Amino acid sequence: MYVGIKAVICRPGTDGGREFLLLKGKSKSVAGGWRWDLPGGRINVGEYRAKVTLQRELQEELNLTSEELEGMKLGKCFGLQVVPRPTLKNELALCFYEVEFIDEQIRGKDFRLSEEHISWEWHKWSELGKLRNSDGEKTDWAQFLIEVSKS
Repeated sequence: MYVGIKAVICRPGTDGGREFLLLKGKSKSVAGGWRWDLPGGRINVGEYRAKVTLQRELQEELNLTSEELEGMKLGKCFGLQVVPRPTLKNELALCFYEVEFIDEQIRGKDFRLSEEHISWEWHKWSELGKLRNSDGEKTDWAQFLIEVSKS
């Protein structure tokens, strides 16, 4: 089983609600396709705190600098989702953390993405259940976040 951490990066929305950052990741199963993703990744050996893993992943995926990451505030843990991966014959356990940045520049930053992502967008939390990947399928993690947010 692999264990990973995902960042639900939030900012105040224009309508008074909250928005979160989504990445379009390259699909591994559909040529030319994409899937919605959140920044984050696997926990490396020696990373004993969620914040350390997320800082490394945000630096890799969004090209944030060490100075920019100093203003990162780790919020609540939404929970742990175990995702079966039959074709890989293993499971993936993902822990989702709310992340906010104190620095206003980050909230409006034009992110330079790593090669594994195509683009990024801010979305309203209320749109979470409407997200579809390029193949029309819902994302498992979005449904998970909707469910745990109700409790």
